Amino acid sequence: MKPPDVRVLVPLAQRVFLGATHCCAHIVLDDPNYEDHHARGCLETARERQHPACIELCEALVACSRTQRAKLSRLVWSTPRVEVG
Repeated sequence: MKPPDVRVLVPLAQRVFLGATHCCAHIVLDDPNYEDHHARGCLETARERQHPACIELCEALVACSRTQRAKLSRLVWSTPRVEVG
């Protein structure tokens, strides 16, 4: 499976992570915890809490490499947020 393009994930991450729900992925996106086990832990938490949007984001984080997770974290905070809908 081809790793996701993190630039494509930025709007999803901003919507979920910076939105009202303050997402289960905060361990990866808010802190410098980019290892595989961190992403898998976020996905497990999202599934336990039954947060569909967080599950979608965390599944993408699991598919990313460590470098991609770090890049996504930087992009989430540095890319101007675009409101959709």
